[in-house]
Amino acid sequence: MFALRDRCSHQAFPLSQGELCGNDTVECVWHGARFDIRTGKAIRGPATGSVPTYEVLEADGWICVGPRRG
Repeated sequence: MFALRDRCSHQAFPLSQGELCGNDTVECVWHGARFDIRTGKAIRGPATGSVPTYEVLEADGWICVGPRRG
């Protein structure tokens, strides 16, 4: 499971409005920027900055999302 901030680093459009693509990527429907959902790294412009990712755990039937542990 993966979680990342719901804002494109290009112009803050919600990535949840985008498309999940092959190779674990999500595409912003606003300008076509694409991000690796595992790392948050921008892999296609116009975005150049990464988006934050979060730790995801399943515990007792709950999905828990929180800060990435160091």
